[in-house]
Amino acid sequence: MNILKLSNLFVLGLLYSYGSSAGHLYCGKNRDVPTTSPSASIPTTSPSASIPPTSPPASIPPTSPAPIPSTSPAPIPPTSPAPIPPSSPAPLPQPTNNCGDFYTEFSSNEDLGNFNVEYCPQNVRVNNGLEMMVSQSCGITISYKKKFTRGKIETFMKMAPNSGVVSAFILTGNEPSDEIDIEWVGKDVFTFQSMYFVKGQRIVYDPGFHPSPNQSTANLSENFHKYGIEVTDTFVKWYIDDILVRTLEKTSDATFPSETNTIKFGVWDGSSVGIWAGYVDWSVPVLPAYMKWIRITNYC
Repeated sequence: MNILKLSNLFVLGLLYSYGSSAGHLYCGKNRDVPTTSPSASIPTTSPSASIPPTSPPASIPPTSPAPIPSTSPAPIPPTSPAPIPPSSPAPLPQPTNNCGDFYTEFSSNEDLGNFNVEYCPQNVRVNNGLEMMVSQSCGITISYKKKFTRGKIETFMKMAPNSGVVSAFILTGNEPSDEIDIEWVGKDVFTFQSMYFVKGQRIVYDPGFHPSPNQSTANLSENFHKYGIEVTDTFVKWYIDDILVRTLEKTSDATFPSETNTIKFGVWDGSSVGIWAGYVDWSVPVLPAYMKWIRITNYC
């Protein structure tokens, strides 16, 4: 053992001596750093000790925005232009009540079957309506075959234009007759006249004068208009184009035309009352009056 100790001391001495001659090899901090023994193992984390995984946070459900209701504008209906009315009103439909009403368009000679042509049948013909002419020999008078008591008579008509020629649409009775008139005198093509008589006597001297309600159709000899007379037990009314232009109220039997049961129309020479109607000049063409249709509405 002594020999071994001596040997170790000897080795240590040699090492010391060598370190002194080697200079600074072991000087400084590295000299004091202990070496790690190979046998000293660093404990490792056992693979069996697993770190439990962290559960991801509970998922937050998506917050979908509430649906926004559609705000589509309501469809705008098309704005079709208003239809332009025809210059001539459409024919009225045939009446269907049980009062014995009547309507006819004058489109053929057969349409005269409900009428009597009392004078000058040669002066009347169907030509785009009922054409009624006056000649030097005679005028024309047409009467409806059935009797009329109370109701409304209407026609779509164009007057004859010549001075002295009178166009007429009237209600009359037995002689001495009551009478309710619409008349046109050819010397005045811009008005029609309303008049009435009781027992053949004039109750008021002057007739009513009534122009067209539309200035564009003011000439009554160039334009068709709708004319009407309405009769009840208490009043008489006159119309043009469905516009009321005159009313006669009953105030007594002596001044009211109550007995007018016959419908008549036609044209005649009024030269005998020329101050009122004018005088016919036979040296120029005398033009006719035209009637497109007639409607009779009886009040039951």
